[in-house]
Amino acid sequence: MQASATDSGATDVIQGTKDAGPQQAAVPANAGSPAALKISISRMSTFLRGQTNAAYLIRVGNDALAGPTVGQVQVTVPAPVGLQISKLRGPGWSCNATSCVRTDVLAAGKNYPAITVLASVDINAPDPLILQVSVAGGSDPVVKSASDVATVRDTAVPVVFTPSINYPYVPMPGNLSDVVSVSATGEILALRKDGTVAAWGCPDDYQCAVPAGLNNLIAVAAGSSFGVGLRSDGTVVAWGPGPGGTGVPAGLTDVVKIAANDHVGLALRADGTVSAWGDTQYIFTTTVKNATDIVDVSAGSNVIALRSNGVPVAFNNFYSPMPAGITDAVSVVAGASMTAVIHADNSITMWADYGLPDLTGWSNVDSMGLGAGYCGVALKKDGSLAMYGCEPDHGHAVPTDLQNVTAVAGGGITVVLLTSTPPVVAVQVYSGGMPFYVDGVLYQAAQNFSWVYGSSHSVLALDFIGGGTGTRYRFDSWSDGYGPAHTISANSIRSASLNVFYRPQYFLTTIATQGGSISPASGWYDRGQVMISAGAIGNNTFTTFAGAYYGSQPVFSLYLQNPATVYAIFSGLPLPLSKLSVTPASGSGPGVSLSSTYTAAAGFNDLAWYELLVAAAPDGGGQPYCFVHYDVQGNGFWVYGDGGFFVGPVQPGTASGDLQNSLCGLNTKTSSVSSSGATVTLNANLVFKAAAAYNVYVRSYTLSETDSQWNLKGTWNPTVAPMAGMSQVLNSSAGSQRTYTMTYPDPAGFGGTNKGWSQFLIAAATDGGGQPFCFLHYDRAGNGLWMYSSDVGFFLGPVAPGAGSNLLSSSACSIDTGTAQVTNLASGFTLKATLNTKPPMSGNKLVFQRTLDPLGRDSGWVQTGTAVIP
Repeated sequence: MQASATDSGATDVIQGTKDAGPQQAAVPANAGSPAALKISISRMSTFLRGQTNAAYLIRVGNDALAGPTVGQVQVTVPAPVGLQISKLRGPGWSCNATSCVRTDVLAAGKNYPAITVLASVDINAPDPLILQVSVAGGSDPVVKSASDVATVRDTAVPVVFTPSINYPYVPMPGNLSDVVSVSATGEILALRKDGTVAAWGCPDDYQCAVPAGLNNLIAVAAGSSFGVGLRSDGTVVAWGPGPGGTGVPAGLTDVVKIAANDHVGLALRADGTVSAWGDTQYIFTTTVKNATDIVDVSAGSNVIALRSNGVPVAFNNFYSPMPAGITDAVSVVAGASMTAVIHADNSITMWADYGLPDLTGWSNVDSMGLGAGYCGVALKKDGSLAMYGCEPDHGHAVPTDLQNVTAVAGGGITVVLLTSTPPVVAVQVYSGGMPFYVDGVLYQAAQNFSWVYGSSHSVLALDFIGGGTGTRYRFDSWSDGYGPAHTISANSIRSASLNVFYRPQYFLTTIATQGGSISPASGWYDRGQVMISAGAIGNNTFTTFAGAYYGSQPVFSLYLQNPATVYAIFSGLPLPLSKLSVTPASGSGPGVSLSSTYTAAAGFNDLAWYELLVAAAPDGGGQPYCFVHYDVQGNGFWVYGDGGFFVGPVQPGTASGDLQNSLCGLNTKTSSVSSSGATVTLNANLVFKAAAAYNVYVRSYTLSETDSQWNLKGTWNPTVAPMAGMSQVLNSSAGSQRTYTMTYPDPAGFGGTNKGWSQFLIAAATDGGGQPFCFLHYDRAGNGLWMYSSDVGFFLGPVAPGAGSNLLSSSACSIDTGTAQVTNLASGFTLKATLNTKPPMSGNKLVFQRTLDPLGRDSGWVQTGTAVIP
């Protein structure tokens, strides 16, 4: 709840009184003494190379125990290397490019109006940049001087600290690296080195709506939903719907400093008077109106000013009252519920309405930024920092982690620091495994980035991903609410994350047979419910839906979670089969790629299945046959097996040794199906195991229940496909230890198929020859090594290759399973194994190999080498 701060007789907006010059005593008590002038200089911002709105304030006063000035007083401002002074100005002063003079009498203890120095900083200005000014004359026998030592940087980035994880509401503009001063009340204004303003953090966007074309500013002040700017000519501009966004007093000139809070805007004139506007019921308007000799003003929860004699003046005491007895302050700082002064010895006095924070280390202070008691920062004379609050939540950095800080500001719950060395922040981009672009680089999975604070980066999500298999993903949103392509800024000290969301879509194919229609049309649809309906044309009748759904009702809801095809079947005359063909039409050999074609009047989507038969007759003729079935709707191959039923399905292009019988095997890896218009073409790559003279038949069946029956379309005389030769290489032999690499080929197109077994034998003969032997067996399907032991009369095992074990051991030999290795090749596989022979095996032996390949063909024992066992 807010209460009004009032003083006697003040109810309206007050415009400070503009004096023609300093007030003077009628009869000075020390009129016979010479004047004792004093001079000070201060900068109005940090300095950057290339800055065009650099400004200083020069103040000239007369000691309280001195006599009045007599004659001309001259202030000299020689420009150092790296600084170009464009103008000197001040009420009552007569200025040229390097000096200002006046002749009016300055009484003891009084001050002349401040001089504003406008300048620009060279692009190659040195660091530091030292400006020394002096004052002489007025009967003071001594020339007095003062200097300002400015740190000069190339860049300065504002870094925002706030305890609220969701604050500020609006991101900091990207690549904001030329800021010379900042002001914050939660909302933030940044004055750039070219005199323009950047604004952000506005919950209602009003303060951030800086007037178009606003430039030539040398200072800014952030209020609540309004902003205030000080032009280089000493006039003031305000904007925004807040209390101080309008009502700037007419004729307000010669302003040297501005301030603002939730309720009012304030302007300090060069002559030491103050003007206020806005909701002035929250300040002591009479006090403001009558205030003179003011050299500083600050606005937060409290509004405080400072007289040139070091005594602070309260312009309200809405929160905590100001301590008494302060006489040596050099600046004042008002924050949110916190108020402070900096003393001449750079110590501080702070007061607050709910208790003071821990101020350990707050000494040698140059400037401060105070934010609500949650976070306050002091910039010390030596460039180091002190802070209270600002505790690291969510693992983010704290102000004292920063280096090369040149300015601080605070207000609301926010503290802002200017630094020429911005920190690096962590940003994670998540995409659920979908591709995305950052700064033009493609990423296929979640990515962690380390970005310089304040830098801008482009992100791009694709509108659609995939689609070739009937599934794609449609861009839905980024977690920051923006569209597929936009710019983000690394504007939070906390680790940040950005997520891109995609919505899965599936291709729904809808087909109506002759005599009706189906809705909706074929196309991409989001995962979820899709209403599908069928309508008969003329005298036709809807019969059923088929495909992804079967039902006789003409309307149903399909939950789409995969690519799907739905057929609407209508009664009427069956559609004719217009063409069936096979290429080649005749031939012979151990293998063939039979290309069979089906063309239907209703289009290829009307096809339910398609069959290819290599046999003596359509019913087999009492002989083995090769019977291939292709399920169009399920996209799967089947082969009629020796067990009296179909084996499958296996999708085209998938390596498998499952589809075979005693006559043939289907190479599913290289077999394919393609469709175009009304035509389907099936390419079946067959390998034969027996010789015969056979016919080639084709048959098809449509969803509209048209059966082509078996059609004789060619002949083929299978021959037996030979098995490729096995081989072995003795890699090394050391004493009783022998390492072999054995190669076992697969039929063409069946490479890498984990089916069958392979054997390796070192013996006097394939049956052992009545002597000890070493017999290794590899079960390819089970990936297990076995060894036949004549000691026990059965196989020992299994042990997986690479697994250490002593299991495979007999009186003749042992197998080192730990070093055994199986390597799949495109044309088969290799088995590398180390055998340790034992004394009973000594002598000349033969090496044999044997395999049962993926087509179920047994090579029998084949001698592939000899061995001399020590």
